[in-house]
Amino acid sequence: MISEECHDLATVLFKNWLFIDSARRYAITKNKEQALMATINARAVVYESGYEKALTENEAKALATDLEPVIDALNKEEFTFAQDRLHELSEQVFMSALQKVVSCECRR
Repeated sequence: MISEECHDLATVLFKNWLFIDSARRYAITKNKEQALMATINARAVVYESGYEKALTENEAKALATDLEPVIDALNKEEFTFAQDRLHELSEQVFMSALQKVVSCECRR
């Protein structure tokens, strides 16, 4: 069973991944409004993750910065760039979240 501390960490980190992956899927179908909304929500969760100490300040800033060109691309309907970048970010964020949760449990 996962500890409460690690569960809380996982909740915030995987919520971020869910928004990024949702944005990726919406970008694939060229659903601009939903892709934008999911990307903006992902950026908001990045700040929440930093506040909750699930991400370091540098990690939160870097991820928020990585999402800005995606938002710009979606606004310009440059779906190929948005899809590619969201795909990369989805993989990175998922693996980082998994690593942090496993490390949390291993420390217990």
